[in-house]
Amino acid sequence: MLSRIAAGAFCVATLITLASAKDAVGRAGRAWVADVVERVEGAAALVAGTSRSRKARTVDVHIRVAADGTVLDVRFGNPPPPESIGKRLKAAVAAAAPFGPPPSELLAPDGVTDLDFPVRMAVPGR
Repeated sequence: MLSRIAAGAFCVATLITLASAKDAVGRAGRAWVADVVERVEGAAALVAGTSRSRKARTVDVHIRVAADGTVLDVRFGNPPPPESIGKRLKAAVAAAAPFGPPPSELLAPDGVTDLDFPVRMAVPGR
């Protein structure tokens, strides 16, 4: 889990390369991203805990967060997850939100922060 948090900390969507983003984002920014990833993963684990399935799927999640910490949008990478997993993952993000306000260094000119990170979700059994 710690490795996924660290990976998520470097997945802040910017116009510069990931290596440059690592240098550009300070401690507060990395801590904020790690908190968001940890909260979403925790909520996803709670949602997945209701499933009897032992199979899991990794889903790439894209979240747009406003300057006040509210979630504006949740999307998924390609290939998109099955509808049932997508609904549960959106519910997990909603349960984890709102987040604290992102540090100004993470805000784009439009006042929004874009995050992309992987989350493992249980696949519903039959």
